[in-house]
Amino acid sequence: LPENFTYMGYTVRTRDWRYTAWFSWDGERCVPKWDEVDGRELYDHRLRAGSCLEPNDFDCFENENLESLPEYTGVVAELHAELVAAAKYGDHGGAAWELGCPGIPSANGHARREL
Repeated sequence: LPENFTYMGYTVRTRDWRYTAWFSWDGERCVPKWDEVDGRELYDHRLRAGSCLEPNDFDCFENENLESLPEYTGVVAELHAELVAAAKYGDHGGAAWELGCPGIPSANGHARREL
């Protein structure tokens, strides 16, 4: 059940990148704790064309998390801001999901956004 989650991951995907941030989860309110990022992932999608052996394997090239490398600090900051704007403030172009925690009005967020 969503109220029992410890963390919630939010992802933003662009043509070139997939970025995920893992936030601590407030089970009582059924919302992420936006100021508590517990983990991040950044994968480079720029070289993905023809890199997968299986046609339906869309993330076979996601083998190295680039988030901690200094040369990607700007990419991480930009995508994190986009992710938070989409998830926290509802700027999601209509692509929302509803968590539906029991006894709590639906929490609108954003699971994925193509930019």
